[in-house]
Amino acid sequence: MPSVVALIPARSGSTRVADKNAKPLGGHPLMAYAIAGARASGIFDAVICSTDTGRLARIAHHYGAEIPFLRPAEFATSTSPDIEWVDDLLKRLKAEGRTYDCFSILRPTSPFRTAETTKRAWSEFLAEEGVDSLRAVEKVTQHPGKMWVVRGKRLLHLQCHFGLDTLSWARLGATVTGLDFCEEAIARARQLAAECALEAEFVCGDVDQLSGPDDSSYHTVWFLLHEMLLRSLRRRRSRG
Repeated sequence: MPSVVALIPARSGSTRVADKNAKPLGGHPLMAYAIAGARASGIFDAVICSTDTGRLARIAHHYGAEIPFLRPAEFATSTSPDIEWVDDLLKRLKAEGRTYDCFSILRPTSPFRTAETTKRAWSEFLAEEGVDSLRAVEKVTQHPGKMWVVRGKRLLHLQCHFGLDTLSWARLGATVTGLDFCEEAIARARQLAAECALEAEFVCGDVDQLSGPDDSSYHTVWFLLHEMLLRSLRRRRSRG
C-alpha cells in the first residue's frame, strides 16, 4: 500500500473572508473539519497543516494535525500557487527523512467533506491504472479559470490567464501549451513566453484539438499544460 500524507493548507491573510480558516462553524474553527475528516478516514500516514502563523498552528495542533514548521511568508500570499508551498513542504519533510508516495490536499473550505468521501476517493485512485492524480470536481458554477474538461477518467485543466503558476510549473518540468481561438491572443502569448524565457507550443482552435488522455497530456487553456507535482519533480531530478 502506498504511503500518503494529508496536507491541510491554512494560511493567514485571507482577503475575501477575513481569517476564514479560524472562523467558527458549528462550534469549531473551519479548519478543524478538514483535520478531523482526514484523521477519521484512517488512510493517512500523517496529517500535516501548512500555515504561516503560530495562532493557526496552535489551532491545528489542538485538533490533531502536525505542524513540523511554518510556511515561509513568500509562499503564503494571496497569489501563491499551491505548487510552491507543496514543493517547499515536501522538500523540508524529505530533509528530515520523511518521504511519501502520495499526498492529498484537503482544503478547510470544504468543511462538509466526509471521511467516507476521502476514503472513496483513495480507493478509486488506487484502483485506476496509469494515473498520477485524482481531483474532486463539480458542475460548472464558477469562473472559467477554475474549470476542467472531463475525458473519460482524465481531467484537462483549463486556465484562462498567464500567471505565476504557469512559470512555476514550467520550471519544474511541465510541458506548456497555449490554446486560443484568436490569432492576436496567440501572438501576444508568444511574446509573453519569449519575455519570460518560457518554452511553449501554441494552437489556434478548440480544446478538442489537443491530444487526448491516452498520451497522458494535461493541457491548460490558454497557456499552461498542467502535470501533477510529483511527476514534474521526478522529471527535474532525472535531468540532474
